Amino acid sequence: MNTVLRLSGSGVVIDGVGFDIHTMLYAAGATVLGVQLVDPVSMMRVAIPSVTLMLAGAEIVFACFLLGFIDVRSRGATES
Repeated sequence: MNTVLRLSGSGVVIDGVGFDIHTMLYAAGATVLGVQLVDPVSMMRVAIPSVTLMLAGAEIVFACFLLGFIDVRSRGATES
């Protein structure tokens, strides 16, 4: 279970990084002679979800890391 959550968290981070790279490449291609021709509204529609995905994925991975420390296994009735 913990491994599945780590992999899904890593996948969410990778998705966020991919969207962020797409945003940067789009902004770099829209520059003409140092003047930005990018609509800020359209850029924020991609940039905000990409940062949110990266943070959510990092949160999932970090939570799985911490839950690994408190993974308590149930003891048998004969052990004390």
